[in-house]
Amino acid sequence: MQTNSHHVDPNSAPRQVSTVNNYLGDSGASEQKYPRDFGKFDDFPLVKMQHVFGNDIAIAKLCYESFDGTTASVAMFSQQLIKGQYLLIDDKWYFFNGKYWKSHPPPHTFVFQEVVPIYNELQNHYTQDIQIKWLQHLVSDLKNISRQKGFIEELENILKAEENIPSLDDNNNLIPFNNGVFDTKNLLFRSHQWKDFTSRII
Repeated sequence: MQTNSHHVDPNSAPRQVSTVNNYLGDSGASEQKYPRDFGKFDDFPLVKMQHVFGNDIAIAKLCYESFDGTTASVAMFSQQLIKGQYLLIDDKWYFFNGKYWKSHPPPHTFVFQEVVPIYNELQNHYTQDIQIKWLQHLVSDLKNISRQKGFIEELENILKAEENIPSLDDNNNLIPFNNGVFDTKNLLFRSHQWKDFTSRII
């Protein structure tokens, strides 16, 4: 597993994904404090969202922390979700198509189809209006192409800061065929794996 060495300067002002950070209610006063009023992590609907997070507490915590609405925290959560599906190497995006890594545009579609639905579903598991409004605004911003650009840039920065960034086609012991991979070291023919980091087949 790759190690994430990205750190956010606590003294710098966080860039926001959602304008709801400045949301004013009917009274004209801010309805949210910083950090957001979602209680402690113990209040996170982990059991109800188990079909999303399984037993991975670490990813669930990143989701909970992303409620602060910063591009960094939402990107760090998404960085875990895209593992095994998207890869950034030398400023180029790749997508694993089930057999090999293929050059691909940035994961905007992934955000629409995989990240946004998580925040949408979370709205069903919180009861306070300010919590639901916050998640709705977060979803709205993630659907907004112009605002999503900053989020993708932050995601790229996190991926570039990782240690042990893989190289494609670096394992000379693997011969990738259309119907599987032959491992010459272990004399084994097996199915394709994203961790093979191959970008072509024979």
